[in-house]
Amino acid sequence: TTLGEQKFSAGLKEVCSRAFEGSSIYVIYLPDTVTTTGGYLFANAKTKVLIAGDYESFDSTWTYEFAYPYEYSVENVKDYKLVNKGVYVTKNDETYYLRYIVEGGDFVLENKINNKPVTSIYWSYIGERGLDSFSFGSNNSITEVDSSHFSIAKKIIASPHIQKIVRDDLYYNSQNDVTTFVDLFDCQSLEIGSGAFKNFVALKEISIIMNGLVIKSIGSSAFSGCVELESLNITSSSITEISSNTFANCKKLESFTIPKHVTSIGSSAFENCDKLTSVTIPQSVTYIGAKAFKGSGLIHAYIDGNVDFDIMSGINKIGTLDNSTSIMAARSLLALKDSYILKRIVD
Repeated sequence: TTLGEQKFSAGLKEVCSRAFEGSSIYVIYLPDTVTTTGGYLFANAKTKVLIAGDYESFDSTWTYEFAYPYEYSVENVKDYKLVNKGVYVTKNDETYYLRYIVEGGDFVLENKINNKPVTSIYWSYIGERGLDSFSFGSNNSITEVDSSHFSIAKKIIASPHIQKIVRDDLYYNSQNDVTTFVDLFDCQSLEIGSGAFKNFVALKEISIIMNGLVIKSIGSSAFSGCVELESLNITSSSITEISSNTFANCKKLESFTIPKHVTSIGSSAFENCDKLTSVTIPQSVTYIGAKAFKGSGLIHAYIDGNVDFDIMSGINKIGTLDNSTSIMAARSLLALKDSYILKRIVD
């Protein structure tokens, strides 16, 4: 029942029926020289991963009646290596990528396998309790990562070499999300793509302001639906826009300071942020989009400069606020066009 592997050498041609019946080996590798297999290869086995050079030649009954591993086959694999619970594979003998993680606990990504660089992540987790942490360690080959792969690790620790976080919904299910903390402490320059952390429902904290980190851009809906996110400080960033829906439905976000270079706040950027009671808007902002704060708990908006308010779609601009230092609105600065105090200032 311990973590183990069985790697068969090139030259193996046939695997008989029930060959691995009852096996407790976690990872089994079959070379592409295998041309014939029997059925029920993994009947009653505890094997979790089958890596095959060419599985198309397998007998069709090998997967019948649950007689197969949890995950099986990466087509045309040249080689693989199991290191510290990670299964790394190569298809070209030049670079490796992380394909599987088995068991739980803390995981650190390798920089090289067999002296060849680990250049990407395309992994499936195999286990019952998720990971306590996933660290990119000293890996210096991966500069762009897909946040879809973070959802089963409680803590994510980035490397200084990561420059962009993107999102591919195909490999992400927010119902399985356990990520509570993302540590970007060592990052130097970072782009956060559209929807990068969307619906990370357990995410409470993101460490992004340490060590001189410069955030170059934040895409639309980047943090939308992070219902546990309580605070986020991006004042050191160089972004010029808060895109649409960036923080929409962040139910526990209480206050926010717009970075000093931002010129526009997109539509629905903070919509339905129930506990957002205070926002600081710099002089650089010239546009606030429709429904930007609709449904928020906004009480105080500190504004330094001229802001052109587009209250809601289809409603005309209501005017320019000149040199106002504090504006108070009962529920939402932009949702309530008839707010007495707002009207008084505009008038």
